[in-house]
Amino acid sequence: MNNPSETARSTNRTEPSDDLRSVASDVATIWLIGKSGAGKSSLIQKLTMSSSAELGTGVRPCTLRTARYDVPESSPLLRFLDTRGIGEAGFDADVELRTLSSLSHAVIIVVNLSDAMQQPVADILGALRKIERRSLNRKVCVIYTHSDEIDDDRTRLRLFRSSQEMISKAWGEEVAHCLVNLADPHDRTSPGSDSLDKLLQSFVPWAGAVFEETRFRQREKHAFDQIRDKIQGYATAAAASDTLPIAGLVAVPTIQGKMMHWVVGQCNMAWSQRLFAEFLAMLGGAFAMKYALHLGERQLIKAIPGWGQTVGTAVAATTTYASTFALGRSLFYYLFAKLHQREVDTHHLKAMYREALMNKGLNSSRRPSTSSV
Repeated sequence: MNNPSETARSTNRTEPSDDLRSVASDVATIWLIGKSGAGKSSLIQKLTMSSSAELGTGVRPCTLRTARYDVPESSPLLRFLDTRGIGEAGFDADVELRTLSSLSHAVIIVVNLSDAMQQPVADILGALRKIERRSLNRKVCVIYTHSDEIDDDRTRLRLFRSSQEMISKAWGEEVAHCLVNLADPHDRTSPGSDSLDKLLQSFVPWAGAVFEETRFRQREKHAFDQIRDKIQGYATAAAASDTLPIAGLVAVPTIQGKMMHWVVGQCNMAWSQRLFAEFLAMLGGAFAMKYALHLGERQLIKAIPGWGQTVGTAVAATTTYASTFALGRSLFYYLFAKLHQREVDTHHLKAMYREALMNKGLNSSRRPSTSSV
């Protein structure tokens, strides 16, 4: 297996359901192996602070039996490969192994401790050991779940020892492990949470930093969701003001400025020209010039008799809506990072602006209208 800093080598697969090139990348990738009901989805939620809804909408096909989940979905820091159907009729382990063994940097075995039938999981691990024995050394761990559902301590210990012995035998050496309660994935105080963090940090050197940044971005996303409607309101107002020739040249920057002041206030920070200049510098030196040129171009197009006042007006309104929303979205990330004394990831900031411009503006379900903030 490769390190996260290396590009995973390509491989063939049977009956592809998505382009493998979208999976092979330098994104830190963890392959989850476990039977249905083991708690793989809950484990992802716990590690990334994602919601069940985000997990459901963010899943993408990788192979016939394996799905991938990127966190965050745009500019991902972390990628999970979730193989399903282990132990079920028709499951072909060879196909998954050939496809995924070179695409993941680490493997987490997820075991439902109340399910004693773990031989299918052990078989996959044994086959994986034969394929990549050297490079997989010490990059496999096992997470035991559902231990809270076993009331009897002796039964719990017996099941743990049996599963651990089976998995370690399949791997050829003792496999690092921990027990964790996933009843509430977002509860960082639940039994096993600290052990899980320590295990993963010793498991792979990059785990601690990657999980920390991933959780921060999820917290930022959830915080922005609380003000999303307000930002869309400003974007709608800006778009509505840009329907008349020349008028938008003054109205649009005014509304966008009002929005930026409001966002700064929501982050309990004081607005200043220096703060705005730093933000623009992060977006790129050419951003301000492009913004001014595009704003002027839209006003000139709208001034063209006939065509400009129909098509030109519609294009101007849509573009203004998108750019206003993107400005508010990226500004909030910038301020949220500064508020929490974290270094602003310039690459992520630019990617967030572009993603918001394309998906939250042009493809937004909220259309420009004449309503105001």
